[in-house]
Amino acid sequence: MATQIFKIATLQKGSFFQRIFKQYPGDNAIIEVNNLLAIRDILSIKNEEIEAIGQKYELNLQQEYALNLQEFYAVLWNQYLKLEDSSDMMNQTNHLAALLNLKRSIQKSFVDP
Repeated sequence: MATQIFKIATLQKGSFFQRIFKQYPGDNAIIEVNNLLAIRDILSIKNEEIEAIGQKYELNLQQEYALNLQEFYAVLWNQYLKLEDSSDMMNQTNHLAALLNLKRSIQKSFVDP
């Protein structure tokens, strides 16, 4: 992909007690998902990689960060609309929706606003 759609973000540092108990700030989970999207081709990302991030932070990404996940999809969808030859981008958009477990109703809201 010629343009970088997602930008790498810096992870938050944990508090003193989080570092002692080897806990991670929960918001780092969504930052890690963002960074994965920034450094890898979306079609090469596997479901297990997204699930591993949720497990690492002991949370359900779809419940805790539903709006952020929808925003990732919206950003990619917006890029899809800008491109003239966009068959590859459509594949990426569909793959991202599957990776993030986005409901069909959410996907459909972008197609039929």
